[in-house]
Amino acid sequence: MATWIKITEIENVPSMGARKVEIGETEIAIFKTKDGSIFALENSCPHKNGKLSEGLIHEHKVTCPLHNLDLNLKDGQALEENGGCTKVFDTKIENNIIYILF
Repeated sequence: MATWIKITEIENVPSMGARKVEIGETEIAIFKTKDGSIFALENSCPHKNGKLSEGLIHEHKVTCPLHNLDLNLKDGQALEENGGCTKVFDTKIENNIIYILF
């Protein structure tokens, strides 16, 4: 059964950046976009396993640092045909704290 897990205060994730967290053996990248939106994706590109937390954030996308594949932060889908998909985790913010459903 999935449960909400407390991650960090929202100000601990840089604007237009990411923070990596580990839950068990799962590595998750928490992203904050320019408009302050928060997203959580498995920290692995579906194409070459690049660390998405090290990628460039633009609009609601992240670019893999290994080969420039863009992924949609909302659904984890690659924006290139046959690029694959990365697992997305639901997020919520309560009292300035980020939670993910894991």
